[in-house]
Amino acid sequence: MANYLAVHDLYRNWSKAYDSYPNPLIELEQDVIPAMAGDVSGKRLLDIGCGTGRYALQFIQRGAMVTGVDFSRPMLKMAKKKTPHLQLIQADLKQLPLTGGFDLILCNLVLSHIEDLFAAISEISKLVNPGGAVIISDLRTDFWLKKNKTIRIFKNFSTNAYKHTINDYHAAFRANNLHLKQFKKLVFNLKSARKHKKLFYLTGFTIGYVLKIKKE
Repeated sequence: MANYLAVHDLYRNWSKAYDSYPNPLIELEQDVIPAMAGDVSGKRLLDIGCGTGRYALQFIQRGAMVTGVDFSRPMLKMAKKKTPHLQLIQADLKQLPLTGGFDLILCNLVLSHIEDLFAAISEISKLVNPGGAVIISDLRTDFWLKKNKTIRIFKNFSTNAYKHTINDYHAAFRANNLHLKQFKKLVFNLKSARKHKKLFYLTGFTIGYVLKIKKE
């Protein structure tokens, strides 16, 4: 049985192996988000839950002015090694020390760890400029019977994640003047199955989502 860790402790343990640990959800998501972001040259980009900076360097190279935020100091240390000139802030999404003015916000594989989805989306909405966009990716949790669940994420460790349905997202967007523009299912395909043979039973199954939202 997997040992339970609070989410902060889990990501501290995961930080050194995060970029090398096989994760089909990340692999599928990384094929979608850069294209969905479009031209970012000259734009202010906020990466909430930036982790080890897996997107930061890519978007800096594409001309964006990137700020990375994460609650985990060990994850930020890994990001700093990768991209020394990246502006990084250690903070929780519930209390971000920022005033806004961002053209694009990324929030990838974060919100399933946050119980109050409406509060999180409200905070994000305050930070994005009118006409700006938000790209969110999330683990598919709508099939869970319970609102919160202990899930295995890293080797023999598990942590809490919370059930947010697509309807929950729609309601949170409407409450914050955000409008869904693109929606992509992350389907565990044959390429994923060949790489992650122990998960072959997931072939054809939607394991996550990517959503692009615009602020009017």
